[in-house]
Amino acid sequence: MNRMSLIHLWIGKTDKSLEEIEAYFNLDSFYDSEEDEDFEKCGFCKEVTFSESYDENFIGQEYKDDPMPVGSMLDEIPSPKIIPLIVDKCGDLNVTEANAMFYYRDVELPKPEIGKKYNDLYYIGEFPI
Repeated sequence: MNRMSLIHLWIGKTDKSLEEIEAYFNLDSFYDSEEDEDFEKCGFCKEVTFSESYDENFIGQEYKDDPMPVGSMLDEIPSPKIIPLIVDKCGDLNVTEANAMFYYRDVELPKPEIGKKYNDLYYIGEFPI
């Protein structure tokens, strides 16, 4: 299976600012560290249990000031054909509105818990693209 053939999606409502959301993904400590030197993992890496860091080329994000229907938050999804699947899954989890969303493309991602909140956003699941 191609490493990029799945996306993992988190979506929901948050009161956090864009700056706070960006801090959750901040990799400065990782990039500023020397090889074999300890560094502070970003919030995303800690919660999803990456051993070191994530690849910034595999992630997409969307943030709005005000909540809107889930389907309106999915413009950045790399495969429009899976949007109905995502909307259905959100409905199953009672996630109907959102102002923040991010996805990560990687079949090797440690499996997060479906329905669990990560930085205020629900992990919805993995979807083939």
